[in-house]
Amino acid sequence: MNKEKILTKSREENKGADLVAFQDNSISSGIAGSTALMLSLILNGISIFQYHRALPELWAVFFCYQGTQGIAHSFLLRKHDRKSPALGWLVYGFVMLAATAFAVYRALRLWKAGV
Repeated sequence: MNKEKILTKSREENKGADLVAFQDNSISSGIAGSTALMLSLILNGISIFQYHRALPELWAVFFCYQGTQGIAHSFLLRKHDRKSPALGWLVYGFVMLAATAFAVYRALRLWKAGV
């Protein structure tokens, strides 16, 4: 492909897209995810110190966030024909969603036991 064909294809793919807004959204999502992780870690630390147990509910939220992000990233990579890293992100997403299911199961067991 020559330079002109690449530029034409890029313009067609990005037609109507606001790339600055997309980049800002991506950065803010990363900051939000990091903040949620830190809050989960702090609340889990307090719970372990005070009640001698972790809070699986918070881990369920974090794992769900990470799983969804991994699967969405995989689909975006596949859209741009980058299949090798897309498979890794897809596996990561499903592992995180499995961890979500385990954390939810653990939380339900604890709630049922009245803990």
